Amino acid sequence: MTLYSLSFIPRTLRLKFQADSLADVTLLYSLKTVALGYIANNFLPFRLGEVLRTLYFASRTNIAIPAAFSITLIERLLDVLVILLLFLIGLAFAIPKFEDLLEAVDNSGLVRILFIVTALSILFFIGAICTFRKTKYWKTARLLAQQFLKPFIVFRKLKTATLLAGLTLAIWLIELMVIYVAARAFDLSDPKIFSLLLLGALAIGMVLPGTPGNIGIFEAAFVSTGMLIGAPIETTLAMAIVVHFLQIVVIMLLGLMGFSQSLFSFGLKGLVTKALREFFAGRR
Repeated sequence: MTLYSLSFIPRTLRLKFQADSLADVTLLYSLKTVALGYIANNFLPFRLGEVLRTLYFASRTNIAIPAAFSITLIERLLDVLVILLLFLIGLAFAIPKFEDLLEAVDNSGLVRILFIVTALSILFFIGAICTFRKTKYWKTARLLAQQFLKPFIVFRKLKTATLLAGLTLAIWLIELMVIYVAARAFDLSDPKIFSLLLLGALAIGMVLPGTPGNIGIFEAAFVSTGMLIGAPIETTLAMAIVVHFLQIVVIMLLGLMGFSQSLFSFGLKGLVTKALREFFAGRR
């Protein structure tokens, strides 16, 4: 539990450094925002906790709602990229020959999945632009797009981009250590390879819409990864349940700090009012 709790330190710093280019955000609000998102995801399906934390963050700062959503998107993109990097490192250790490594990556379907998702996203984006250009909402759409793209200016500075990448790497190295310690505790034959390969399965789970608390998806990732190294299903399933339970306990304890004190204080009505105000302001 202590080890997993440490991952919230780089998560909080990463959010603050991203938002610093747009507004003066304290570490406390950053921590509350991160914690609120995690605890909400434990109760809401389809990762709607990300939406709730984004709205909360926008309501407590001077950051526009589209920009706040962009910050969340950047975080998830960094997470997926770092996880996939660690996953490929795991494959490299598991499969020494480079030719076999390329074949394993191809057989895993990750490249095809990424290609399909990227292609569909590009087509959707182009279609949306072509559609909006013919409507009276084009001016509003341009304004929202400008607000959405503002957080990406952090990547114009190599120092800031490196810092964000380093914090993301720190987050998932801590997550990797949690899995490794659990794998050692359950006496898996190759805990290092298992931990690295598991991150690849978890990355796919992050991209896809999930159940509340990722219940079922989290356990399936453990079991499927365990099957790759020949680990007994009952062992990896038991390990997944224990790790998941401890993570939920930590998230609940940290999340309550932001959830109980803040969620009901700012109110959903205020969020809707702010969103509508920004929308209609862009049309004028």
